[in-house]
Amino acid sequence: MRESMILLVALGACHREPGPGRFEAPPPNPGTACQTEADCPPDRWCLHQQCVLRPLEAPPPGDTDLPRLTVTPATLSFGVLAPPERKTLALVVANTGTSMLTLSGVEVVPADAPFIVESTGFGPFWVRPGRSREIFLTFAPVTTTAVRAQLRIESAAPPATVDVVGN
Repeated sequence: MRESMILLVALGACHREPGPGRFEAPPPNPGTACQTEADCPPDRWCLHQQCVLRPLEAPPPGDTDLPRLTVTPATLSFGVLAPPERKTLALVVANTGTSMLTLSGVEVVPADAPFIVESTGFGPFWVRPGRSREIFLTFAPVTTTAVRAQLRIESAAPPATVDVVGN
């Protein structure tokens, strides 16, 4: 009797081709046989031909598992320049976290300030954990008036700003 019940359960879990005198079984119940994930309910997946609960997503990583953006120096001072002089300085962007840091943008605010971000390439760029990269900024004053601006660095980590001063 027990063997015939197991056989009936196994037969009920099979999908049959629809046609005259045939039926298509509904999707299997949790814990039943499957061939693909499509055979299982949304909260389950097909593992070793059985619908099993999907694993819970891992909890968010701790603070130490995130990228961390640090920028030095905090203020970039170009000194006094008379037009048409130009000066280029570097600042260092470092990833002090433990996962990849994606930098999505570097811009000067206000946009009309006489500071130019030298090419950072096309699209976002990455900094590996424990590594750093230089970003170059050029000051090209049009007058001898003192100018202040901010360099804003957008990333997957919280954004950073650097004060920029010239003349």
